[in-house]
Amino acid sequence: MIDIEQLLAYLNLEEFTNIFVYYQDEAIFRYYSNGRFVNTEIPDFLKRHLLNDSISLYLFRKNNNILTFYFFRLNIQNKQVVVIIQDSKDGKYLNKFISSLFENLWELKVGAVQLNKEIDFLRDELNVCEKELNEKEQEVNRLNELLTAKETLLESLEESVSILKRSRQKMLKLIDGFNMPFFSMDTIYDLNNVNLAAGKFAGETNLPRLVGGKCFKMIYNFPEPCKWCKYEEIKQTKNCVKQHIHYEKDGVKFVFEQSMFPIFDQEGNLIEVGEYINDITHQYEILESLRKSEQELVHISRKNIESINEIGALKKAYEDLSNEYENAKAKIAKLTSVLNTLVQQDTVNELLKLRGEKKELEIKLVKALTTIKNFTRKHEENESKIESMAKKSLYSMERLLNIINNKKKIDDEELKKVFDFLSGQILYIKQIIETQEEKDESKSSN
Repeated sequence: MIDIEQLLAYLNLEEFTNIFVYYQDEAIFRYYSNGRFVNTEIPDFLKRHLLNDSISLYLFRKNNNILTFYFFRLNIQNKQVVVIIQDSKDGKYLNKFISSLFENLWELKVGAVQLNKEIDFLRDELNVCEKELNEKEQEVNRLNELLTAKETLLESLEESVSILKRSRQKMLKLIDGFNMPFFSMDTIYDLNNVNLAAGKFAGETNLPRLVGGKCFKMIYNFPEPCKWCKYEEIKQTKNCVKQHIHYEKDGVKFVFEQSMFPIFDQEGNLIEVGEYINDITHQYEILESLRKSEQELVHISRKNIESINEIGALKKAYEDLSNEYENAKAKIAKLTSVLNTLVQQDTVNELLKLRGEKKELEIKLVKALTTIKNFTRKHEENESKIESMAKKSLYSMERLLNIINNKKKIDDEELKKVFDFLSGQILYIKQIIETQEEKDESKSSN
């Protein structure tokens, strides 16, 4: 159906019960009932009036009442429509219908004025939007040009990133090639990077399992940060730290040379700390052995000095005994001469006295011979000890030189210890040589 029924419904026809619509082209007759139009048969008394365009009013008597029918003939969208209003003699319903029609027409007119204002406002808004749209189009064009430049730059950056990724992969392979554990952690001790040696040290072949865990737990298996950790010092000083740490794993004691260094972002903020540890247990044991050997050599040197002093005392005692021996020899010659005289004179008392002196001289000679034997024995023992100590010193120096040749890097502290040790050994050997020369000169003079 055409929009005439919607228009009539818009007029709020709830009070009206006798409104009809006839669609002449389709020969359809409908009446208004309960708020809507329904089809019905055309009453016979109205048929001839519907087809007569000159009739606009029809009176019909029904019993004692006179019914009035008003015909409104309309041409809507090139279709002939007749609206029929049934009313009483006084025109009550027609009046209400016309009043409602004018009221709604007024509302429509007011609404149309407001609508025109809104249309004008919307037209202004549309002009503003068009202006903004033009500006946005210019901005879009500028952004497209900028986007094209960015895409070109992005392609260049992607190529750079590709090159950087390949370089990083090579660098990771190089890091994995280190035979020392190497890893880095963030500011809350979470691991970010680990190499194969670190995984092997931690006992984990699947390296991703280590990433994200606490470094002291994953690497050293400690429940809290390591007691030797220098993380806080690095945060304050922003400098590298190197130290020696003692660590026990599976019952085996290790000594590591630990190095920690800061890692900064582009703004210079500390974001990570790198760490690598070098096993120097063998070198540490060798140095400890050298220290013990040095202490033993110092102890032996002190004993040698004591032996040298004892040799000097024995030498003096030997000289004293030698002098006494010469004196005793002179006395024996004298006594022999006197004895011969006494034998010739037959003096018994003097003979007994000389015999007692001879006995005393024999006892002194026995003591002198014993002292000389002890001196000779101790002298031979000291010479054997000196030779053994000299061999040990030479062996220690040769072993130290081999360690230095095999070690790729030696710090200043270790180099000072090596020089001090060599200087001590050279001084000690020099003392042995001087002592030996003095002995040789003493032997040649005797």
